[in-house]
Amino acid sequence: MIRFLQISDIHFSNQAGCDDDYAQMKSKFLEDIAKCYKEKGNIDYVLICGDIAYSGTDAQYKEARCFIDDICSSIGYSGENGENVFMVPGNHDKKRDVYTNARSLLREPLQKKDAVKKLLSSKVKEPMAVAILYAPFKQYYKMAADYTSISDIARKSAVFPESELESGRVTKFEPEDKMFWSELIGHLKGIPVTLHGSNTSLLSDEDDGESKSLIKGKHLQVLPKQAYNVTTKEDEIHILMLHHPMSEIIRGDEIEKDIDGRFQLQFYGHMHKQSSSCNNAVKIYSGALQPPEADEMDEDNEYFPVYNIIELEVEDEGGKPCLKVDVFSRKWDGVKFDEYEEETKTGKDALRVLLSENDSWKKTMERIRNGESTPDDHDKETETVYPHIVKRAFLHSDKQTKIIKEMYGDAFESISPNRNKYLTFLKRVEDDGRIKELNDILKRYGK
Repeated sequence: MIRFLQISDIHFSNQAGCDDDYAQMKSKFLEDIAKCYKEKGNIDYVLICGDIAYSGTDAQYKEARCFIDDICSSIGYSGENGENVFMVPGNHDKKRDVYTNARSLLREPLQKKDAVKKLLSSKVKEPMAVAILYAPFKQYYKMAADYTSISDIARKSAVFPESELESGRVTKFEPEDKMFWSELIGHLKGIPVTLHGSNTSLLSDEDDGESKSLIKGKHLQVLPKQAYNVTTKEDEIHILMLHHPMSEIIRGDEIEKDIDGRFQLQFYGHMHKQSSSCNNAVKIYSGALQPPEADEMDEDNEYFPVYNIIELEVEDEGGKPCLKVDVFSRKWDGVKFDEYEEETKTGKDALRVLLSENDSWKKTMERIRNGESTPDDHDKETETVYPHIVKRAFLHSDKQTKIIKEMYGDAFESISPNRNKYLTFLKRVEDDGRIKELNDILKRYGK
């Protein structure tokens, strides 16, 4: 089994202490997830589906880091176990005053079909245009990189203003640079499970609209194929994290069919209302942990803080593998968190999607039927070296310079600032298949 804690839309503002209207709710949330941890057991991963901040400032992310640390402590994570936290950005995770005029000129043309795809395809020859779209997320990516939730393009674009202003150099992109991040997070009945995340807010601004009430002058978001173009195989499970659901994406119906064929499980934020469904794939739309104030709500909408505990397991259904997704939803009633009965879907009501039958599944099931151990199950696995754990350990090591020099000599000396150097090094290690070697070095240095 793999168990997630899913939250979204925390909307950290600059309010703190007695000015924070949600301080009591957040305190009770931490108490409630601690109880869930004690009752259910280990929570393997924390997923944050966007809008961590309210306006993308360093101060807001500083507050968010402390809250994430509190979450980790509440569910039994020790030390620097932030390697078990993953996130994607939302429309509130950008500073809208960065490259405002340039982005406004780009916005309308990029809403046309395949326009963003064409722009991103030219990233090698025209890096500045691509980096301008990512630059407003610089503060977000400074934090997200520490949790290894950062794509190749975001990693380079996050230092774009620094490289432009400080050294006169413009960030260089490579043809193989990806718009999404991917991490292997476990195995279920012999089937590898990989988590992916991407940015749906590249064109977000003050003129964002909603599909249910799109008025003149407002616009939906864009999601180019490069942002989710993951190559998948039938003997794998793939999970996608996005902030905006397909209803808020231009040509979302068309994109949804493509995504459903790649990702058996999808997590979304943004809508502020909890819901889940299964139609070709399991989709979980998280409610907001910190919803809008009463005066910001529509008359017909009622928002309240919500979070989810989600359990994944692969079961034998008529001789075929089936991904079973149990959703335990919890809502705030103004005093405490309690079961959100309407949205809790477990047992016979759990969400299910059939998987393709494959040799790995057959061999695992044969071992189970014979009473043999299944060492590739997530709960029992001990030998697999997960890249995100190694990368997080390196980022918190005090021997980074020595390790880089030991593995690659002076190859990274020209890269600055240091955080870009470290992330570039980790990308090289992963591409070269040297994660296990890095893990062994970290052990030797006492990670």
